[in-house]
Amino acid sequence: MRFWVALGFGLVCFSAAGLASARSFRVSDIPNGGKFSCVACHGELEAKTFNDFGSLALANLEGTGIPQEKHASWAGLCPTDPDEDGITSGEELGDPDCVWQRGNPDPAGSATNPGIPSGAAGQNCGDDLLQSSEECDGALLGYERCIDLHFGAGDLKCTSECSYDYSDCTDPPGEEDPLPEEAGCNFSRGGARGSSIALLLLVLLSRKWRSKTGFSKKG
Repeated sequence: MRFWVALGFGLVCFSAAGLASARSFRVSDIPNGGKFSCVACHGELEAKTFNDFGSLALANLEGTGIPQEKHASWAGLCPTDPDEDGITSGEELGDPDCVWQRGNPDPAGSATNPGIPSGAAGQNCGDDLLQSSEECDGALLGYERCIDLHFGAGDLKCTSECSYDYSDCTDPPGEEDPLPEEAGCNFSRGGARGSSIALLLLVLLSRKWRSKTGFSKKG
């Protein structure tokens, strides 16, 4: 009985994972899809979540078979504006008249990501080109080592928003312990700890001196 329950649970998890994972063939379902790869629908290089354009693409699948094998309908996506920036997906991807079809050459000219509002940070994130507004893009990094940015040893990585991931750094930013508000001091972490240690040593030395001399408050 336990075997069949475990098997059924495993199949459910496997099916769910399949639905959530990226389908690389769908990159060719939209014009200029290769410029953004999976980031057009997922908003991240790892393709773990869907942005609004990706959710709309899932709602506009066509063809027969299981959902994982279906293509996205460009005719259904083209006139929409899922990122609500006032520009249709067709206009963003270079097909304002919605005449492009799967298998046609990509429209000429520039293209913007239909899943990110125009002008927002990271608009070109995921195109494997390092823009002036990006710290990194995929495997391209402005700096590669944590020490280059004074964050200790380790290697920098890139997030899905094209900013540095400091998780491998030995001294990442924002890791200082906040001081209690009631303390009312402006010491840095090092200064506060240094003062506490000095006070503790002073108390210990005072107690040792009293025990040797026999001095007490009673006199």
